[in-house]
Amino acid sequence: MTKRFSRVYLVLVLSAVISLVGATQAFAQQSKTFAAGLNAPMGVLVDDHGVVWVVDSGIGGEEDMAFPDPDTGVMSTVKYGETSRIIRFDRDGNQTEVATLPSIRTASGETLGGGRLAMVDGTVYVTSGTWRIEAGETPSTHMSSIVKIVDGQAHEVVNTFDIERKENPDGFLVDSNPFGLVMGPDGKEHAVHMGSYGIGPTRLVPAIIEASHDENGIIWPDGVAPFDIIIINMKAGDEACDAACEKLYGELLAAGRDVAYDDRNERAGA
Repeated sequence: MTKRFSRVYLVLVLSAVISLVGATQAFAQQSKTFAAGLNAPMGVLVDDHGVVWVVDSGIGGEEDMAFPDPDTGVMSTVKYGETSRIIRFDRDGNQTEVATLPSIRTASGETLGGGRLAMVDGTVYVTSGTWRIEAGETPSTHMSSIVKIVDGQAHEVVNTFDIERKENPDGFLVDSNPFGLVMGPDGKEHAVHMGSYGIGPTRLVPAIIEASHDENGIIWPDGVAPFDIIIINMKAGDEACDAACEKLYGELLAAGRDVAYDDRNERAGA
C-alpha cells in the first residue's frame, strides 16, 4: 500500500482524537457536579416536578453466590447483596434512598444491579439485575426483572428470564439482562434486552453494514464512507496497469473527489 494511503488513515485517526479531546475539555469546563457518592450510577430520570431519580448498580454484598462470569460464562463465586439503590434528589441535590435492589459484584469487580428507570402515572419502574441459566433454573428475587417502586418497596412486574427461556432463538445461551426501559406513545412500558451497550466505532461499523449491504457486499452510506472512490491496482507492477491507475487517480483528485489508491501487490480483498 502506498504511503499516501496510510497517511489518510493516520490523519483520520488523529482528527478524531483531537475532536474528542476538544469536546471533552469543553464539556468539563461547562459541567457542574449535582450529586456524588453513587455506586456505579446506571440510569437517571427527571420527573415532571424537576425531581431527579437515579439507580446505581451497587457494590455487591457479603453473601457468596455461584454465578457465571459475564464475559466467559465460567462459573465463579460472586458477592451478592441488596446494595443497588434507587435514589431521589431534590432540586438542591439532597438525596433520599427510596428503595434497594439486589447487586452482584464479580471477581473482576464488575457490578450488576439496577439498570434504567421510567415513570408512568407517578410510579417509578426499574430494570433490575441479570440472570443466566448456569446460575439456576429460577432467578434470585428481582434478578432479571422489571420492578415498580411502591412505598419504598420493589414489586416485580415481570421477570424477563421467563420470557428468555420461552423465546430464546439460540437455546445454547440462555440469559436475560433487561437494560433499557421507556414509556411508549401507547402509554405502556417497553423493555430492551441488552446485547451490548454503549456506542463506539467497533459497534457502529457492524451495525451500518447490517443495515446497508446487498448481495455484492457493503454499501457505505455517504456520511460514513471513508472515501468517495477506491482504486485497486489488480496488476501492480504491470507498466500499462500502473500508468492507467496513476492517470485515473490524478484525474479524480483534480476533480475534487476523495480517492484512495491501493497499489499493493496483493490479491483483491487482502
